[in-house]
Amino acid sequence: MSSYVLGIDFGTTNTVVAVMMEDGVVEVIANDIGNRTTPSVVHIDPTDPSKHQVGEAALKLGLKDPQNTIRNVKRVLGFPPEAARFVTALGPVKVLASEHGEAVSLKLSGGTETTPEQVSGRLFYC
Repeated sequence: MSSYVLGIDFGTTNTVVAVMMEDGVVEVIANDIGNRTTPSVVHIDPTDPSKHQVGEAALKLGLKDPQNTIRNVKRVLGFPPEAARFVTALGPVKVLASEHGEAVSLKLSGGTETTPEQVSGRLFYC
């Protein structure tokens, strides 16, 4: 049976994924456009919130549609809403208290709400 080790560096600015092969060689995995780092940015489609873009594509969409582009989401992971509201690095995305207690919810234009955890998951599900 083959065994590999997967490593993920979920950074505030960039995300990197690497795999260590059986022989100990580590290979950083390139993203869909061939880069070995992917900006930790997610753009959620305002007309269909189930669709999203990540990385460079999300950065480009963020120029035209910053209200639906989430960057620096790692800065609010694990924080209560009272503290997360003071994080300005998210830009025009609103930070709210979630209806599920002490969690943080992010409100985009058009009324779409998501959580920092869901946004982080979208970075790895392209």
